[in-house]
Amino acid sequence: MLDDRAARRCAVAHNVSVIGTLGVVLRSKTNHQIENARPLVKQLIAAGMFLDDEFVDRVLASIGE
Repeated sequence: MLDDRAARRCAVAHNVSVIGTLGVVLRSKTNHQIENARPLVKQLIAAGMFLDDEFVDRVLASIGE
């Protein structure tokens, strides 16, 4: 799993599906592998991952959080 722009471009060029870190967290929530996504997203942000607050709110709302 990579969250690097160059790696994403390479994967897309080779028709490989791409999912980022946030996508993995959201998929885990929708597949009932985790109870809540918001705490994990907050941990990612605290660890230095840049995510726009408005974007995070929209995405989490889309999964009922």
